[in-house]
Amino acid sequence: MGPRGQLPDESVRKHFKLLTIPGVKTPVAECQCCFKYRKAQNTCRQRTHLLEECTKYHEILSADEPKTQSTLRQHFPPISTARKAVLDEKLALAIYTTGRAFTAFEDPTWLDFFKELGYKPLTASALAGPLLDQVHTKVKAQVDIIREGSALSLVMDESTDISLNRLVNYSFLTPDSSSFYWKTVDAKTTLQSAAQIAEDAIEVANEISSGDLSKFVSFATDTCLTNQKVWKLLSNNPKTKHIFMVPCDSHSLQLLIKDLLKKISSINRVWEKAVLIVNSLRNAPKQYAHLRKQQEIAYGTQKALIAAGFTRWGTQYRLLKAVEDSKLAL
Repeated sequence: MGPRGQLPDESVRKHFKLLTIPGVKTPVAECQCCFKYRKAQNTCRQRTHLLEECTKYHEILSADEPKTQSTLRQHFPPISTARKAVLDEKLALAIYTTGRAFTAFEDPTWLDFFKELGYKPLTASALAGPLLDQVHTKVKAQVDIIREGSALSLVMDESTDISLNRLVNYSFLTPDSSSFYWKTVDAKTTLQSAAQIAEDAIEVANEISSGDLSKFVSFATDTCLTNQKVWKLLSNNPKTKHIFMVPCDSHSLQLLIKDLLKKISSINRVWEKAVLIVNSLRNAPKQYAHLRKQQEIAYGTQKALIAAGFTRWGTQYRLLKAVEDSKLAL
C-alpha cells in the first residue's frame, strides 16, 4: 500500500460500489467494507474514510493470508447483526421484485451454499412477515420522490386473473419513460361504465400526484367504445381537460391481422395449410420427432415449429416463417 495516505486511487475504488438511487441524479459510492459510508463519488474522501474511519477495512487489511487451501467461509469476515439486517432486506427486495417463491432458498443445497458465506437465508415466514412491510415502505418512499415530478402519464387497462376475476390495472410513466406499477383494483360486479372509469381514473391520478392533477400530461387506455366515451368525459372535465388522451390500439391491430388471414381467400388458403402443418405435427410427437431428424439431415440442426395466437404480437409471421424455414425437411 505504501506510506499512510498514499493508497492508490485504484486500490481505493475497489472497496466502493456505485449505487443508483431513484430521484438522485448522480450515483453514490458505498463502502463495501463497513457499508456505512454512502456519499457522492470522491476518491479523496473515500481514501480518508478507509484510512482514518473504517475499522472494518483495517481488520480486513491486517488479516493473515491463508497459507493452505481453505473453505470459502474463511475468506469472509463474520456477519454482524447490523450487516445481517442489510443482507436480509436486500435479499427480500430481490425476491419480491423478481417474483421468486418465498421458499426458493430453503432447499438443502442452497442452505449449504449460503453456509459457506456465513449467511443464513430468510425463511418463507420471515419474508411474509414485517420484512415485507419494511421493504414496501422503503420502495414506496423512493417512488413518492419520483412522482413529485411533473409530466406524468397514467396507464389504465382491464384484465382477468387465473380465476377470471375482473381487474383494473394502473401504472404511471415519468418523463424519462420509466414505468411504475401503482395498483390493481378488483372490479367485481361493479358496472364499468364510462362515467365510472373516468371517476376511478381521476381518483387514482389524485393518489399518485397527491391531489395535483396538473402533474399529468396524458392518460393511456385501449380503444374500446367505452373508453372512447371516457376520453370525451375527461376532455370535458375542467380538472382534466389539459390532459391528452392516448389510444393504445395494439389489440385492434392484431384483430386486423386476423381479418386479413381469415377473410381474404388467397391469403386464407396459405394460412390454413400452414396452421394445419404446424398443429398436426405439434400434436403428434412421433411425427414431430421424424421431422426433427430430417431437419438435422437437411440443416444440421433442429428448428421449432411456432404456433400462433391471434392476440400475440408477431406469432402469425413466426408460424409462416417456421414452416418456410423447414420446407426442405417437411
